[in-house]
Amino acid sequence: MSNSPRNTRLAAYGVMRVDGALLLVRESERSDAPGTWRLPGGGVTFGEHPVDAVVTEFAEETGFSVAVEGDPVVLSDVVDRGERGELHTVRLCFVVSLLGGELAHEVDGTTDLAKWVDEADVDRLPLQSYVREALAIR
Repeated sequence: MSNSPRNTRLAAYGVMRVDGALLLVRESERSDAPGTWRLPGGGVTFGEHPVDAVVTEFAEETGFSVAVEGDPVVLSDVVDRGERGELHTVRLCFVVSLLGGELAHEVDGTTDLAKWVDEADVDRLPLQSYVREALAIR
């Protein structure tokens, strides 16, 4: 039996497509995976509704206000983080639609760049592992 800690994290992410492009964000040096790309979103805080979490995180990381469309697809994985132990992440991935705003990058956060990426080019980026599975969401 391992003495390393085991934790569970609940997170909510948005899948937004416009004219064949997908909106992604790049992890900053402040994150656990700098330089990798993922969907906009993040952790659900205690007592927060996941829909509110994805709307808030999406705005913080991209500058866009969004509306959630329907129920989420649930993704789950476990990652061994060495001495920091195992992390079980449950991701609620929602399709979102654009309500307004202008593309803006998060300042001093866990992401540093928001970018529209043509869906044909997404696989050329260093994606976080769950992103490919999430892209099946329509």
